Amino acid sequence: MNKGLLVVERFILESLIGEAKNFDEIQKDTKLSQSLLSNTLSILLTRNIIRYRCGNYSINKSKENQWRPIINDTKNIQEEIKDLFISLINDYFDEDQIGTLLRVRKVYLTPFEEKILKAHLSNLEEFVRNIEIEQRKPTNLKTNKMHEKKLIFWGASNYLDVTQGTFKAI
Repeated sequence: MNKGLLVVERFILESLIGEAKNFDEIQKDTKLSQSLLSNTLSILLTRNIIRYRCGNYSINKSKENQWRPIINDTKNIQEEIKDLFISLINDYFDEDQIGTLLRVRKVYLTPFEEKILKAHLSNLEEFVRNIEIEQRKPTNLKTNKMHEKKLIFWGASNYLDVTQGTFKAI
């Protein structure tokens, strides 16, 4: 086992955080099709990331020290994030997809404007962090549904750095 997770695998794994669930509960939480969910659960079981006992799936904590460092390895997380960005971009340009918001702007910033931008990004970071803390409360873990989670991306970079970074992917 030397590979990271597919986005759908992490999606299911995050659904199991906090409590074991049966197939129907996972499907209700994730809204994944039966076939996709069944196949993905099978893969996670084979990799010893989850276990199946008494009709319920749960995170395999007894083998966690074997699989967690691999799935959380920087290169594997980087691949997952790339997959998320590709999906976000595809959804944005899909005429049938509603609700995907994506904005990219190339602008010149004065040093003062750059400070303001950094302050706004810092405020956004704090806002999201506070939401995450609130959602970790046990009462929220049971009521929140994975399929209702929002992905929020933010950041800024130098246009030249990003342009040159595209050559690393080649």
